[in-house]
Amino acid sequence: MACSPQAWSAAAVPGLLAATLGLDFDHHDGAIRFRDPWLPDFLEELIIRNLRLGETRVDLGFHRVAQDVAVRLLARDGTANVIVLK
Repeated sequence: MACSPQAWSAAAVPGLLAATLGLDFDHHDGAIRFRDPWLPDFLEELIIRNLRLGETRVDLGFHRVAQDVAVRLLARDGTANVIVLK
């Protein structure tokens, strides 16, 4: 039915965010990585809360600075590392 919600639509936003921020989870090394994160022109700031890797939970802030993105660790509960690669 055309009016039925689609399962893929629920995953679209997290998938787009992961691609935009270059998000990668390394379970073996216990690391959350961001490779060349960027924000679209219409988005100056983004906050992600309760991002989890295993038992670790982090809150992160992303802020556009000219043509770059600054990443700030707002809170961390656990031992996983947050790595930004540029």
